[in-house]
Amino acid sequence: DALNTVRVSVGGAAYDADVANDLSWSIQVNTVVEGPNTVTAVAIDPAGNSSTTTSELITIDSTDPSTPVVNSDERNQRTVAIGGSSDVGTTISLTISGPNNFSATVSNIAVSSGGLWSNSYTFPTDGTFTVSAIARDSAGNESASGSGTVFIDTEKPNPPAINGGRFNLRTITLNGTSDLNSTVSLTITGANSFSQTLSQIPVNSDGDWTVSLTLPSDGTYSITGLSYDSVSNVSDPSSAVAITID
Repeated sequence: DALNTVRVSVGGAAYDADVANDLSWSIQVNTVVEGPNTVTAVAIDPAGNSSTTTSELITIDSTDPSTPVVNSDERNQRTVAIGGSSDVGTTISLTISGPNNFSATVSNIAVSSGGLWSNSYTFPTDGTFTVSAIARDSAGNESASGSGTVFIDTEKPNPPAINGGRFNLRTITLNGTSDLNSTVSLTITGANSFSQTLSQIPVNSDGDWTVSLTLPSDGTYSITGLSYDSVSNVSDPSSAVAITID
């Protein structure tokens, strides 16, 4: 009631607060400790009569969450799941920055009971994006920022170039060129339904590739190739190149 006094006890100390005309009261205390605290309150009227004591358990948490982890990723599509890990019970806010001064935020991403978080996001363009994350706990404490990178590449590489020719041995070395940071796959076909595929041929820092191959017989063979980039984009097939074993 108005004109009453509320006596609050917490942490071994008592504090008095006057009740305002709108029946509200508030008080600042300095004896709470980190963790659970039992708070009791009793109303005292001007005649000194006391109400029944009520109590409430409050928890003080002033500890910041751990810095969240953001998983770096490389993808060949623009809609991807950004994910990572954080303290259980926190939520994640993301700031995403990238090419052409791009900036966006995503908030209130829930962290699972296993400490993992994930959010589907569509990036506007190809390129490298920085994803920064802050974790916030139920008490409003915020972590330091963690970050990772997401590389988006939806462009197909160029088809590989294949050097043909005539050989007087059945074990030969094929070579050619392709985009840097790609790998090459070759398909060789010939007489009597012969077909063989060579995969994961590395391309060196000069854009050159080479591979050894043993063919079963003399004759003319046709070779086509595909290039694969680091995020598994696949080129169009190359033009067929002929080799002859004689």
